[in-house]
Amino acid sequence: MPARKPPPAQLEDSLADLGQLLVWLGPDDVEQFVSRLPPEYVPVIDRAMGRVAALGWRSSPSAMGHHLTGGALKRWPYVELLSDAFARAVAGDSTRQIWNLPARYGKSTIGSQWGPVWALDRFPWMKLALTSYGDELANENATIVRDLLIEHGDKLSVRLRRDRRRSDRFVTEAGGGLIAAGVGSGLTGFGAHGIVVDDPMKNWQEAHSPARRKLVFDWYRSVVRLRLEAEQSFIVVVMTRWHEEDLTGMLTAADEAGDGEGWEVIRLPALADVASDPLGRKLGKPLEVERFSLAAVHARATALGSYLTAGLEQQRPAPEEGGEIMRAWWRWADSPPPRFDDALTSWDMKLKDKTTGDYVVGQAWGRTGSDYWLVDQLRGQFNLVQTKTAIALLSVRHPEIRRHVVENTGNGPEVMEQLRRPQPRYVLSEDVRSTLGITDDERTAVEQVLRRGMTGLLPENPKGDKTARLRAQSPLIEAGNVHLLVRAWAESLVDEAAAFPNGAHDDQVDALSQGLKRLAKGPAKATAAKGQLAKARPQRALGSTGLPRRGSVTVGRPSRRMT
Repeated sequence: MPARKPPPAQLEDSLADLGQLLVWLGPDDVEQFVSRLPPEYVPVIDRAMGRVAALGWRSSPSAMGHHLTGGALKRWPYVELLSDAFARAVAGDSTRQIWNLPARYGKSTIGSQWGPVWALDRFPWMKLALTSYGDELANENATIVRDLLIEHGDKLSVRLRRDRRRSDRFVTEAGGGLIAAGVGSGLTGFGAHGIVVDDPMKNWQEAHSPARRKLVFDWYRSVVRLRLEAEQSFIVVVMTRWHEEDLTGMLTAADEAGDGEGWEVIRLPALADVASDPLGRKLGKPLEVERFSLAAVHARATALGSYLTAGLEQQRPAPEEGGEIMRAWWRWADSPPPRFDDALTSWDMKLKDKTTGDYVVGQAWGRTGSDYWLVDQLRGQFNLVQTKTAIALLSVRHPEIRRHVVENTGNGPEVMEQLRRPQPRYVLSEDVRSTLGITDDERTAVEQVLRRGMTGLLPENPKGDKTARLRAQSPLIEAGNVHLLVRAWAESLVDEAAAFPNGAHDDQVDALSQGLKRLAKGPAKATAAKGQLAKARPQRALGSTGLPRRGSVTVGRPSRRMT
C-alpha cells in the first residue's frame, strides 16, 4: 500500500526543515549527499533550498533588516537593488561587484552590515571579511554585525561561539565567521568565501595622493584578492568616487584593457544622468526623495562645487559633462569665419629634461569681436627639433597669423632662441617630416621659415597654477564665446578639459588658457629674428585661416557623441 502524502502545510514545513539542515551541512557535504541520492530525489533538494531562499523576511538582506528593525531600514528602490546584488554575490551569480553611490545613503548598511548578517544566517559556515580604509571603520562594521547576530539570535539560525566573539573577529558554531581589517592590515591565515571592501579611501587628500592610491591597489591585489577561499567566492567593493584612478577606476580600467575580472558596476548618482539608469529614473531625478530631496541634492552640489560634485555625488570623477569646463559650454562649427580681427598661435612646451610622457601642443586661435575660435592644433611628444619645426609648420599653415605665443618655461627659451636664429642651410629631415605629417608644398615653406629665422615669437611666463589660469578664462567658454571646429583634435581637447584638473594630461588646456589670455589682451610687440628689424604692421582684419570652407558657419555638436 503506497504511503499517504502529507498535508501541504506539513510538506512545506518539512521542506523548510530539510533546507535548513542542508544549510548547516555546508556546500561540500551537500554536494556529497546529493551525489549519493537517486536522481528522482534531486528535485526535492532543489525545492528545499528554494524554500529556504523564500522565507519571507529572511529572503534578502533588506527584507531581514526591515523586519528586524521594525521598519527602520527603509526598502527604497536603490536599497532593494543593492540588497539583490549582494544576494547574487553570495549565491555565486555575480562574484565581482562595484557599488558607486554618494555618501550618507546607507550603502554600508547593506554591504557591510545587514548583508553579512543575512549571509551568515543563511550559510553559518561562511567566512567573511570586512575591510575599509582603516581598522577603526572595519571594526565598527564588524561590531554591528556581531551585535545584530547576538541581539536577534532567537530568530536567526546562526549561533556564535561564546569563546570567539571579539569585535574584529568572531566565529560561528558551524565554523564560519567574520574578520575585520583596514587597508594595509593583513588577513594572514584567513580564507574568505566573501570579502567586502567598504570605502578604501578616507578622504579627498588620500584619494588625490598617487602614493596612497597605489598602496590601496597593491593591498587589494596582494592581500584581499589572495584571501578568497574558492572560485565562487565573492568580492563587493562599496565606495564613493573620489578620483578617476581610485580603486574603482583601476579595477574597471583593467577590465577595459582585457586583463580584469569582469566587474559588475552599479553606479547610482545622486541625480540620474543617463537614460539607462539602473533604477529607471528620468534624467535629473534624485536617488531617493525621502532620503535627500531634489532641493537638498542641489544644495549639496552648490556647497561642493562642480568638480567635487562630479565625483562625490555623480560618481564620475572624470565626468562626461566636465568638471572645471562643462561639455555643454563649447560651441561647435563646421568651418571658421572668413575673416578674423586678431589671431595668434599658442604653444605649451614640455619640461626641459623630460623626454617622454609630456606633450607639446600648438593651437591656432582667431577672434571676431567677442568670439574666439580655435581653428587648428598640433600635439605630440616632440623633441626639441620636432618642436621648433612644428611651430614653423603651424605658421606656414596659417600665414595670416604673425604672433606666436610660446610658454617661456621648460625647453621654451631654447626653442625660441633656435627659431630666431637664421639657418641658411637648413634641410628638413625625413624623420621630422614624417612625424609632423608635412606635405611637399609645406616642406619648402617650412624650410624657408627656418632658413631666414622666425619672427613674431612672444614669450609667455605663466603665473599661478594651471587651475587658476584656466578658471580665469572659463567665463568666456561658459558664456558660449569659444568656438571649436568639428575635428578629431577638438574632441580630444574637450575630453581633456572635461577631466581637468584630474586627468592624465593637461597640455591642451594649458595652451588654451594661454591663448585666450593673450588674445583677450590684444596685440603685443614681438621679437624679430637676429639681424632683422621687425616692421610695424597696421592692424587690419585677418584673412582666411587657410582651412577649407564648407558652407556657412553652423553652431552645433560634432557628429561623434560628446556626452
